[in-house]
Amino acid sequence: MEKNTTSLIYRIFAALLSIVLLVLSGFAAYQIVTLNVLPSNLLLPVILIIVILNAILILLINFVTHAIWTKVISVILVILVGCTMGFGNVYLYETYSTLTSVTGAEKGSIKNTISVITKTDHDEEIQSLKNEKIGVLRNIDSVGTKKCQKKLKKYSFSYKKYDNLQALVKALYEDEIQAIVMNEIYRANVEEMEEYSGFSNETKSIYQAVYYTNNKNDALVVDDITKNPFTIFVSGNDTYGDIDELSRSDVDMIVTVNPTTSTVLMVNIPRDYYVNLVCPEGDENSCPEESKDKLTHTGLLGIKSTEKTIENALGIKINYNVRINFSSVVNLVDALDGIDLDIKEGEECDILYANMQPGLSVGKHHVDGETALAFARERHAYLNGDNQRVKNQQKVFKAIFKRIVSPKMITNYGKFMDALAVAFDTNISADEMSNF
Repeated sequence: MEKNTTSLIYRIFAALLSIVLLVLSGFAAYQIVTLNVLPSNLLLPVILIIVILNAILILLINFVTHAIWTKVISVILVILVGCTMGFGNVYLYETYSTLTSVTGAEKGSIKNTISVITKTDHDEEIQSLKNEKIGVLRNIDSVGTKKCQKKLKKYSFSYKKYDNLQALVKALYEDEIQAIVMNEIYRANVEEMEEYSGFSNETKSIYQAVYYTNNKNDALVVDDITKNPFTIFVSGNDTYGDIDELSRSDVDMIVTVNPTTSTVLMVNIPRDYYVNLVCPEGDENSCPEESKDKLTHTGLLGIKSTEKTIENALGIKINYNVRINFSSVVNLVDALDGIDLDIKEGEECDILYANMQPGLSVGKHHVDGETALAFARERHAYLNGDNQRVKNQQKVFKAIFKRIVSPKMITNYGKFMDALAVAFDTNISADEMSNF
């Protein structure tokens, strides 16, 4: 009787394990097909292997094994394969979620923040400006200015117009006006002016209006991304926080991939190159076509403006673009538990000016996200300045990829995918990514 009871319990346990294994394996097969992570010549063999493996294990655990030791081994094998399928499902799901996130339609939205800015000693309340003059720009970012004024309409404020950013800020500093309306994307431009380098510390924002615009970001799609060469523009914005904020393009990297020869060519363009602008459609007033400016400032007009400006300057065609920022680099490197940098002669520096931390000497270093970012931004320590900075950026870029394909990635996969999901946006489609 006791033997029959034990046998019944085992059969029930074996049946339950078999069901769990089938569910986990079925879901894994479904995700492999849905995510399209395998080429067609491997997809069917892998699915067949999963089916055959499940059939063998289920037969073993339910019908073939009779001795206790064979039952124990069969149960252990089923549990091990089930756990493998379970972890595989988690990794596949996180991969799918990440691809969906970074290529989703909502990534076409750009966040615009318009601030009402006063000196630090001014009253915190927006109502305090009721009897004061507020400065606005006449043509630059007229859309944002009007949206902010519309939200402030109930206060009946008095406005004074200025032709350029420098005149607007000067009027604030000289108390000609008590506040200014300014798009936050221009804050860095103000601080580039020597006399207003302390702008963020000497002023404060007492009101902000936020709105979103659709950033048309069509790709020049390659017929077959697995066979034909393609070029990606990587724009590194000089901000922390949300990737959907417009800002200057601090890093401008052209990455050309040849899938047939398995080669990648990286070319950086110094951010301060003086170029003819290609302006966004409908923005002819604040950005006259063919006007000249630093390449970095085209980021304030959107990534397509930077991309088209580079195409015109270099005489090339760019297929896709990717946008990242400072937080992207820090979070991705930290999610990988750091990266390894082999600093060669001429790349060393005593101090990293971006965060005022000790620099990197010649030799091998394992660095965290903040250090990797500071090294990628460093130029003051080198005689050839920006030329060395772009080399540092490429070194960090390659170190990240090297870490991704290392065994360490297995234990850090979930954390890396979470960081990747908010690290960048792109006009490469999810299908193209998985195909490639």
